Amino acid sequence: MAKYLSLSERIRIEKLLESTRSFKAIGRELDRDCNTIRNEITRHTIRQQTGCFGHAFNDCANRFSCDIRCLCGNCTDRHAFCRFCGRCHLHCRDYFKLECSLLNHPPYVCNGCSKRSKCTLEKRVYSAQAAQAAHVSLLSGIRSGICLSEKEARALDDLIS
Repeated sequence: MAKYLSLSERIRIEKLLESTRSFKAIGRELDRDCNTIRNEITRHTIRQQTGCFGHAFNDCANRFSCDIRCLCGNCTDRHAFCRFCGRCHLHCRDYFKLECSLLNHPPYVCNGCSKRSKCTLEKRVYSAQAAQAAHVSLLSGIRSGICLSEKEARALDDLIS
């Protein structure tokens, strides 16, 4: 068994997350430990502050009942509610950040969530391509060695000698 997850394994993890499989079920399918799957997902989760179709990102707990209008001053329509803006939470005293309670439980990501297309809260997503890119970057960084100038190397040699 390979030490690191391959791109094809990561793609399989992403697809299985979308079909709402547990860490244990994904681990069994890939013949990997469930802790390996959990670590992979938690290390490579991407946070996205995106809204949904027709609505800006808004993670305020009061977003459905708020009657405040044009708080940020950038609204083109003076009658527009701040809950549709996406920036007004930066200026509002009544702002209270809301996080999806489903993200507090495994699998800790929005992949496979049926409400994802209607949600205006922060999303956490596992992407196989992004995970692979981060892994390759980490490996190449480890293998690149120490970056020292000739002067710094001499100074270090003098210090050790």
